[in-house]
Amino acid sequence: MPVGMLLDTPEGSQDMYEALTTKIFGSLQPAVLPDGLIVHVAGPRDEGGWRVVDIWESADAFWRFFDAKLLPAARELGQDPTEARPTFFAVHNMIGLGMPA
Repeated sequence: MPVGMLLDTPEGSQDMYEALTTKIFGSLQPAVLPDGLIVHVAGPRDEGGWRVVDIWESADAFWRFFDAKLLPAARELGQDPTEARPTFFAVHNMIGLGMPA
C-alpha cells in the first residue's frame, strides 16, 4: 500500500530545492523517477520555508532514495536534510491524471 510523505523545511527555499533537485536528477523535470516514487509535489509554505509532499510505494523506498541520492547531494551543496524529519501517512485514495489504480 502506498504511503504519503510530508517534509517541511522551515529554512528551505525554492532556490535550495531547485539546486538539490538539479544536483540529483540533472534537471527539474527528470526523465526517470526514483524507484518507488509515484508522485512528487513541492512548493513554498505560507509560514515560510518549503514543503514536499510525495507518494511512495513504501516508506522503505523513500529511505533508500534518501540515503543513496538525497543525503549525499544535499551535503555536497552544504545542506543538512537530516534536520527535517519526514512524516508518513497511509494513502487511502489517490485521484488524478495518470494515477495507478
